[in-house]
Amino acid sequence: MSRLNKYAIDLLIQKELFHHSYQAMYHLKNSTWFGHEAFFRSHLSSNPEEVFRLAQNCKKLFELDTVSIFHAVSSYFRSEEGMAFALNRLLFINTFPSTLLHPSFPGFLENMMTEIPSFSSQRIVFEIVESEPITELKSLQNTIDLLRDLGFRIALDDVGQGAASLRHIIEIEPEFIKLDRYFSVDLASSEKKQKVVELFVDLCKDTDTEIILEGIEQTGDFMLAASLGAHIVQGYLLGRAIPLPQLETGQCMER
Repeated sequence: MSRLNKYAIDLLIQKELFHHSYQAMYHLKNSTWFGHEAFFRSHLSSNPEEVFRLAQNCKKLFELDTVSIFHAVSSYFRSEEGMAFALNRLLFINTFPSTLLHPSFPGFLENMMTEIPSFSSQRIVFEIVESEPITELKSLQNTIDLLRDLGFRIALDDVGQGAASLRHIIEIEPEFIKLDRYFSVDLASSEKKQKVVELFVDLCKDTDTEIILEGIEQTGDFMLAASLGAHIVQGYLLGRAIPLPQLETGQCMER
């Protein structure tokens, strides 16, 4: 049950009353475990979107988003001594467009790169969420250019959910496109969804962009994703998002 109010947001940020769970991602083309996506969790609310929506209303979105990013990265990298299977795998982190455009973001980035032991920008993927409109595309492109110069990669999340997705694919040229989970559910029994997935796979042919299907929960959908040419999959079938103590035992390897 939610216990959020405008005062709780400040406390959430200051005391870091949250943690992250990590869901494994599987590379179909290479038949290897590819990386993990970090998911924000807090006992103050079972709905992360509610937390960030309230933070936005309280003009605290940048503070919450950056403290969450820092925590997700530092926790993941710090735990790798007990996670031999996770070494050198990518970490996907959900990020709001306004966070990347914030004037304090370069300073935050520099601090994160210097303060976290064993930090590697080549292993971080900023996953730009579609729940917040991109209002300054040119400025965002400039920030993305800076991130790429530093070794980071970019993913677009929930592609297909918003009307601007195709334009963002063309203008941003992300390294990864995550199709909205709508297209994964019952993929094996929906010819229309299969055609949409094929369309995106064809769109990215002969480019460095890879297609990710999230929300894979059934074996039939997994097999169809592979046959359609999707590059990467994630979902309950391959492993749920779990905290680091469990992740260290390799439980996410079970499927």
